Amino acid sequence: MASRLFTPLRPLAQRRMLSTVSSGKPFPPLEQTVLKETLEAYHHAQGSTKMWANINLFLVVPILIASVVFILPPEVEHIKHKYEHPNEFVPFEHLRKLKNPYPWGFEPLFRNDAFVPLPPRDE
Repeated sequence: MASRLFTPLRPLAQRRMLSTVSSGKPFPPLEQTVLKETLEAYHHAQGSTKMWANINLFLVVPILIASVVFILPPEVEHIKHKYEHPNEFVPFEHLRKLKNPYPWGFEPLFRNDAFVPLPPRDE
């Protein structure tokens, strides 16, 4: 009885592997199967890919490393100085017109007191 119930589903459950069945003959080389223009474009693309990979590896990566070596120490000193001497709040009238609080309160969600000070609160 169960076999009759699942008979309509059997074709859906069977795996079709017709595309992977080998005839036993090896595949012909690529030069014999594609157009000449396509093969030339393929070889050009391979050369271009190698060229850009080498440019990135031997030119861009060393420039990035040199940039980090020269820029990182002064930037670290600047950040330390900002934490030692934070900015003071300047009450510009056209900024920070917060009438209603955020769902989590009056303070912004992401803030850094050393770089962006908050106004004094009247409580």
